[in-house]
Amino acid sequence: MQKAVRLFGLTLLLLSLTAGLVSGAGPVLVEYDCETPLKGAALKPGAPDGSSYWFTETAVDLPGLPEDSMELLVWSMDIRFDEEGAGFTPMSSEDRLGTCIRSNTRRDKYNLAVQAGSTVFSPITEIEPGQWYHLELMGKYSAPDSFMYLLLWRYNEEGERTDLQVFANVNRRQLNANVGQGASFIRLEPNTSVDNVRIFQPTVDSLTLTANADLVVAGQEVEFLVEGSRHGIALALGNTVSYQLFDANGNPLADPNFTIGSDGVLRVADFVPDQELIAQAVDLGGAVSNPVTVSVKSNSALQIVSAGFNQALTKLVDVELIKSYDYDGTAVLVIEVFDPQGNLYEMVTRNIAVDLVPVKENYTMPVNYTLPEGFNPADWQLKARIVSSVSR
Repeated sequence: MQKAVRLFGLTLLLLSLTAGLVSGAGPVLVEYDCETPLKGAALKPGAPDGSSYWFTETAVDLPGLPEDSMELLVWSMDIRFDEEGAGFTPMSSEDRLGTCIRSNTRRDKYNLAVQAGSTVFSPITEIEPGQWYHLELMGKYSAPDSFMYLLLWRYNEEGERTDLQVFANVNRRQLNANVGQGASFIRLEPNTSVDNVRIFQPTVDSLTLTANADLVVAGQEVEFLVEGSRHGIALALGNTVSYQLFDANGNPLADPNFTIGSDGVLRVADFVPDQELIAQAVDLGGAVSNPVTVSVKSNSALQIVSAGFNQALTKLVDVELIKSYDYDGTAVLVIEVFDPQGNLYEMVTRNIAVDLVPVKENYTMPVNYTLPEGFNPADWQLKARIVSSVSR
């Protein structure tokens, strides 16, 4: 009888016949675009992005977070240090200092520095008085896990950020002095030009994914580890990372036999055929990890590759088998039919001539099983599986 339908991609040795045959910025918490007048500051044209900016004539406090925060934050702005002592400081609601960023001249060099005392400055890098920079303080104000990085870009004539420099462990003394307090607003010092002032939660711009094994046997697990960073700075990942699975051709894999949860553990069901999977991690901020390929090795001696039906879909004509390795034991094809209520209606078996099935080559085995009268693919179900002496 002529076959019209062949089903491929059977998983868990299960055949179901149904009608279906036929870069690193997170939420911005505080933002000033510096386009409107501000008491204590002059509004001037000519910011790096072509807009206006503020030039502070006195010290200016910019209202910030509703309460002091010890969370991981980025204190960000475009800034020009116009005169000695220009700069800014993240502050607590009780006027406790955070990291005091200042311009300071030392040994005839105009430096970006951290003020650590009334007359004590720790130089970070040399800067130019008339040059615009983009500056970010990234870290948290608390103890014992306080830390702070300073990231500094230089704006070129086209208004593009260039020459990123990253400085670690900025001003440990004042970070730890602000014990249990945190910070909530920014104080601008006199003679400081600023634009696009923001406080935001950072997200990673890079993810690195690794696995504890590159081979997994069906019925077992593989654990993935993902690490994130922003501009090369390692950051702890929260519950913002999810995982994606693809087949060997890069197509999304939606197969219940392969699951990976937020814990990064890939769980493989029993008796899946040999194949390769590709895993990737994705962060809510948009960062995507490197792909990691894992080879899946079947734990079944025999696997169903496809099934052939007659044109009327009333008879299972044959199944296509493959043998994973040299096995000469016994094996039986089990066919089960379930009614619309999910009850087992009929079960039949066919002995498999195992010695006729070549290793890693497809073999067509005649079945010639006629489906029960009244079988409707819309609500009945046909399942096929193999039971052998090495099945679990």
